Amino acid sequence: MTDEQVERAIEFLLNHQARTSADIDKLKEVQAQTSKDIIALAEAQTQTSQDIQALATIVARAEVQAEADRRETRERLARIDAQREADRKEIEARREADRKEINERLARVDAQAEADRLKMREGFDRVDAQAETDRMEIREAIGKLIDACEDTRKLTEQVARLTVQTSQRVTDIESKP
Repeated sequence: MTDEQVERAIEFLLNHQARTSADIDKLKEVQAQTSKDIIALAEAQTQTSQDIQALATIVARAEVQAEADRRETRERLARIDAQREADRKEIEARREADRKEINERLARVDAQAEADRLKMREGFDRVDAQAETDRMEIREAIGKLIDACEDTRKLTEQVARLTVQTSQRVTDIESKP
């Protein structure tokens, strides 16, 4: 082999070594970025879990409030019924004195009580409908959060696989002579 051939071979080897070294440096940078991305994904998943827990707390509070509202409604209805009964007894006691006036008042009281009852039923129906709507929206939001967590988990798995593959490639490249 001539000096020129030896020199070209050495130059080729040095260039090849420089490219290989540059490639390894690039792979190390990519691996560092991938590690950062995995950490960011883990943090996002932690935040998502916290958000789900917060929503679960809100749902639990909404259910407790709904039950309290129902209890209060039953108590109010009981008080209204008790008041209605007291009014009826008072009207009966006065009936002997002035039947015509009492009959007119009784009709007005009954009409008002019925109107109040209808208004209350409408109000309760609106409250129940709104509560159902709120429950559906919360369920939908929780479903979306669960889907987001699942997507995040899948992405994390993919990033982990890519990291392992990249690490194996780097190891293969470093182990080649």
